[in-house]
Amino acid sequence: MDVGASMLRGIEPVGGRLKVTNRRVIFEGSGLGLFSYSLDIPFDNIRGVAPYNSMGIFPNGLRIDLISGVEYGFRVWKRDELIRTIRAYLTNA
Repeated sequence: MDVGASMLRGIEPVGGRLKVTNRRVIFEGSGLGLFSYSLDIPFDNIRGVAPYNSMGIFPNGLRIDLISGVEYGFRVWKRDELIRTIRAYLTNA
């Protein structure tokens, strides 16, 4: 999967793409705005994935919880499909 996303990082969301491969989740920042950021998360580092409502009302939030205790939040398109895809890979990892 490859969808538009914003990663919640610091004072400004970082726009870019969230990609799910058969081995990892990758965020590639667009380089626009104040910050650019990239992230590569292998499935064996992920404890879980969960939905949330951004700003408390918009059903577009996706949280990835790592085994280390670190959490990453994203605003994404196709949230439910992304969650199903990631969870399917996690159960097969």
